[in-house]
Amino acid sequence: LREAIIAANTDAPRNDCPAGAGADRIVFTLAKGETIALGSPLPTITETLLVRGPGADLLTIDGQDLHKILNFDPPAHGSWLGVEELTLTRGFAAYGAAAELASGQSAFFRRTLFLANRASASGGALAISSSGASGATVEVSECWFNLNQSLGSGGGGAIQVLDDGVDLFVDRTTFSG
Repeated sequence: LREAIIAANTDAPRNDCPAGAGADRIVFTLAKGETIALGSPLPTITETLLVRGPGADLLTIDGQDLHKILNFDPPAHGSWLGVEELTLTRGFAAYGAAAELASGQSAFFRRTLFLANRASASGGALAISSSGASGATVEVSECWFNLNQSLGSGGGGAIQVLDDGVDLFVDRTTFSG
């Protein structure tokens, strides 16, 4: 996953990952369940990227209560992040332990399980910032947010929108615990 993110960011091959061009996709095809346990933070995603798993019950990305899982912060407005069909669990960060979206970028999350993520400030699972930009759109569809926490006074155990200028659409999604 780490090498695939670097290849997508740089549009250059990285070890076993081929070079991409423009919007990239990281697609996992697994016959049985797998967990990617993060021993260190993943690289910041700086280009348009879709990360697609085979199902939330078949692929888990585990921050091990030590690391933010996905950080999306491209330099230019107009990029987007898509996350589908996987579980993001036990992320830990100041903001957005499972995923942080910065700089007013757009994103969508579909059929994703956000499980037991914790933020020391706000946005236990997902933090969205516009940084003064407008036009950011985040869609959350058919997801499940379970046992996510904000340990600080900022709130947003599941989702925290940190600034104005963000349109957040939530559809057929469950918030529990």
